[in-house]
Formats: sequence, structure tokens, C-alpha cells
Amino acid sequence: MKSKKDQTKPDAPAATSSPQWLLEETETLQEMIEWWKSRESASMDAAGRRPLFIGETKNTGVRINKVILERAIEKSKRERAKTGGNLSQLMEWLLWIYIGSPDDVVEDPHPPK
Repeated sequence: MKSKKDQTKPDAPAATSSPQWLLEETETLQEMIEWWKSRESASMDAAGRRPLFIGETKNTGVRINKVILERAIEKSKRERAKTGGNLSQLMEWLLWIYIGSPDDVVEDPHPPK
């Protein structure tokens, strides 16, 4: 005979089964995982070296959290090949990745590896 500690309620979920809310959100979670994988691969593809962009530039003011800005500037200086070494070129590169890395705005869209 089991002690009271060892007895489980018949309605209690098994210890290894997923919670009901998770089961109900399986499709949404799968979509989120696919989105994350596509985002991660896009970032990885563009992470090797910052491309040279063609066309005119425009000066703009962007408000950014001070701590984030300071850390980004420090990192951009350490990773010159990726970022160009300054905030303007870093922002240009990040925005290019954000819009899907279109080939029509870069000098050589497929540089040799």
C-alpha cells in the first residue's frame, strides 16, 4: 500500500506531460520558432563583413537609450569589419539586415568568401 506522499490524484497531469496552455499554443510557438530561426540565419549571413552600400545617404537624428548607445559604440569600434567602426555605418548595416538584406543597395551583393 502506498503512503499518502506517494499517492497521486487521478486528475493530476503526468510529471512529463506538457501543461495544457502549452498544448493549446503549439501552433503559435512553432511559428515563433520558425520566425526566430529565419531571423537568426539572416543575421548570421550578414554577420561576416559589412557590405558597401551604393546610393545617396541622408543625415538623420535618432533617439537611443544612452547606455545602449555607449555599449553599441564601444562594440562597433571593436568589430570594424562588421560595423564600419562608427554608429552611422552600424545603423545602416542593421537597418539593411532589418529590411531583408536587399541586393539592390549593395556594391557587391555576393562577395567571395
